[in-house]
Parts: sequence; structure tokens; C-alpha cells
Amino acid sequence: MRQIQKNKSKAKAEHIAVIDIGSNSIRLVMYDKLGRYPYPLFDERVTAKLGVGLDATGKINTSNSKMALEALSRFAQILKSLDPNQIIVVATAVLRRAKNAREFLKSAEKTLGHKISVITPEEEVLFMVKGLADGMPDLTGLVVDLGGGSTEIAYVQRGEILNSTSLAIGHLSTISSDKIRKKIHEVSWFKKMNGQHLFGIGGSFRAIGNAYLRNSNYPVKLLHRLHIKSEERDEIIAKLEDGERLAGIPQGRHASIGVAATILHHLFDATNCNDLIISGTSIRDGLVLSFQKDNYKKRDAVHLVCKELAKKNGRIAGEGELIHKFLKKTASASAKIVLEKSELQNKKRLIRAVCLLANICWREPSEKRGKIAFERILSLPVYGLSHKERVWLGMALFHRYEGIRTPLNSITSADKILTSNEQQYALAMGLGIRFTSIFCAGYVDFLNDVKLSVSGKRLIIFLKQDMINLMDFHSKRRFQTFAETLGFESEIQLLC
Repeated sequence: MRQIQKNKSKAKAEHIAVIDIGSNSIRLVMYDKLGRYPYPLFDERVTAKLGVGLDATGKINTSNSKMALEALSRFAQILKSLDPNQIIVVATAVLRRAKNAREFLKSAEKTLGHKISVITPEEEVLFMVKGLADGMPDLTGLVVDLGGGSTEIAYVQRGEILNSTSLAIGHLSTISSDKIRKKIHEVSWFKKMNGQHLFGIGGSFRAIGNAYLRNSNYPVKLLHRLHIKSEERDEIIAKLEDGERLAGIPQGRHASIGVAATILHHLFDATNCNDLIISGTSIRDGLVLSFQKDNYKKRDAVHLVCKELAKKNGRIAGEGELIHKFLKKTASASAKIVLEKSELQNKKRLIRAVCLLANICWREPSEKRGKIAFERILSLPVYGLSHKERVWLGMALFHRYEGIRTPLNSITSADKILTSNEQQYALAMGLGIRFTSIFCAGYVDFLNDVKLSVSGKRLIIFLKQDMINLMDFHSKRRFQTFAETLGFESEIQLLC
């Protein structure tokens, strides 16, 4: 793969800027190097529609070219002011297809002061899969990025690309439904996709996800990894093909969402894929991850982000790690008692994550901490969490702050995503963190001299004699509540 040009200048902070010049929009995103998944600090999108009319004329029209150059001029000024550590500028289908692409590129590069890499369809597929698979290492299914001027499609098995293709059709295309159908059905390996899930990337898929959230009772208003059953998916696509204005479709998508729906109609027909899973990722995520440090690539992105958030927002350095060290054996043993085997998967990973985040809302007003913690987890800047995992983490942190005085369902119905066992365990973990955080009073070194263990139906805490005064009436009550939530009796013993 060709080296994509980046600038060599050094900045005070490790920031990465990506400009993505697409057929429908031009986007500047500034990232902070936060763990393995960079956190977007700034995100601006201009709908220049460079690909409008491309099917008919083969060229970028003058008025859209002017709008795009004005956007790039603004972005150039922003980059000059923010002085990022790295700048990556790429262009996709419209500049691969347009007859006057070289003319536009010359003006665009002069405006930006940077080389623009027109990436190949193969590179685009690679970046789109990398961005999604980083948070889903076992990703298997059909991955589709539906853009304005092209549609990139890959069959991925456990994170590896087995087949891929790029179709010169997008939601700005003006060709007939029959021609769209013919192009799609020409891809012979689509017939092997029967029963696979389809992972949708791009604004058209996000618009469909928004429509689903607005017109259903799904309790988590989150697009990434939103799972839409085939029957509901087909109903939305049919309505959009018929020109129906659905709530949730952004105003700027109304003109082209019908074509996008036609493409998806024929694509699902050709592949016979099962459910639709919306992705919040893009090729930008894959691009940025390509420049990440090697030592980040082998580590869990969720834990890296949680550690960084704890470092920036936590109460005391290292508190979350010591809370995890104190609780992890009991938490793991308890999980096997409280949860069904099918519910145990990944819980160790989530236990560490929630401990790391134990005190991220300590600066907030006390009466709002639980709600703020829950909402913060739902929008946690990492793509490696399913909706169920996010809700579990959020519920545990909610009860870390609220204890048992307020049920989560008083502020949201998201708890419906969890089984009753998972809810019980999230409550217990929240109460365990609540007891531990308050008991040590922020002086986490205390936790090195305290032991916690499960013996039969007893949850036992072992304390040194000179620490017994820490276990006052309220601490005993919190410890007892934690134990009872797990179905245990609480017991306090002195360490010899």
C-alpha cells in the first residue's frame, strides 16, 4: 500500500487531523491520541456534493467545486491555528472517477498547502474494515460503506477480508433501479453471503438507524452497533424507496436517501443477508489507527480509554486499578454464582473497566452523579462495546453513586436490554465499588492491607486491628448491602 503523506511538524500535544474529501461531503476531524481509539476533539462536515451529476457529465461541476475549495480554505486556517502533530488528507471515489479530478486536486492542494492522496478502492476497503474490526476483533459478515459516488463492500471473517469489491454507484447516482440491480447482481460471490449480518457504514446507514430509533421503542439512543432485524430493516427501506419522509432522516439526506434505499434493497436481495448492524465508524478511523503506536495495537482499547479517562477525570491517581485489585477475585467468583453461563462472557473485561471508571464523576453535583455517569458511559469514546455492555457498565456506575435508593428505570428504560441476572450483577458491582471507594476515603493504599474473599455463602472482609475504626455503622451497612445483593451473608474478621 502506498504511503499516505503526513506532515513532519511537531506540536505540543499529539493530535491527528484527517481531511476526508468524499463525493457527498468534506470532513475535517481532529483527534486526540486517547488510548488506542483516538477521541475526536473537533469534527466539521461540509456537504459540497462534488459527486452530483458525475454519472451524466463525468465531471465535478463548477459551483460544487467552488464550495469545496471554500471549505478547504477554512480547514487550512483551522489547521494552521491548531497545529496538529499529523495531517492526513485523502480523497475517494469522486476524484477517482471525475475527468477534471486533476484540475480540482491542483487547486485543492494549493488551498490546503498539503498533498492529497487519492486512495484506491482496495485501500478504502482496508481502512473501512480496520476502523470497524479494531473494536470487534471477531468481526464476521458483509461490511458495506455506502458513499455518494461509490459503494465499498467486503466479506470479513474474524477480522480478515476474504472478498471485496467497489461498485461505482452511490446515493448521488442518477442511474435507474434496473441498472443498479444489474451492477449489484454481477458480483458472483454475493450469493455466498446467505444468512450473514450486514454492517453498514456511512451517512445513509446512520440515517436509517436514526429513523429506526425515532420510530421504535428501542431504549438506547445510540447508533454504533445498533442491531435492526431484517423485517424492520425491509420496512424502513421500502418506505424510503417510495419517497416517504420518515422522522429521523436528516433534512440534508432527503434528496438522496431514496437512491440509497434502492441500492440497499438490491444489495439485500442479491446477498440475502440477515440483520443490519449500524456502524459509527468510517475510513477515518482506519486511517488514524494505521498511525497509532505499535504498543497500543495489542492492548484492549476499552481499558486504554478507561485508563485515560480516569487519569483526566478521576479523583486520585491509580485509584481505579487498586479498586479492581481489591474486588476482582470476589467479583469473578460472584459472577459465576449470580450469572448464567451464557451471561459470563467478557465480564472480567467489564469488571476492570468499571473499576477504572469508579470515580469519573466525583466533580459533579452529588445528586446528579449517577445519571451523568450512566449517560457518559453510553457515549464512551470507544467502538469496542456492544449496547448490552455499555448499559451494564452504565448501570454499575449509576449504582456506584446512587446506591439502592434510586432504581435505574426511574431515568431510563435501557435496563430492559439486560437480563434480570445481569441487572442484579451490575447493581452488586456498583455497590461493591461504592463501598470500596467510600471505605478507603480516597486513601487507596488502605486497600493493600484489606482482603476480601468468598467462603461458601459468606462474603468476608479481613481488616487489621488498627483499621477496625474505618468500619463504622455506615460502612458496615454498605458492606452488608453489597453482600446481600450477591446473595451472601456479610462477615468482618481481623487479620492475624
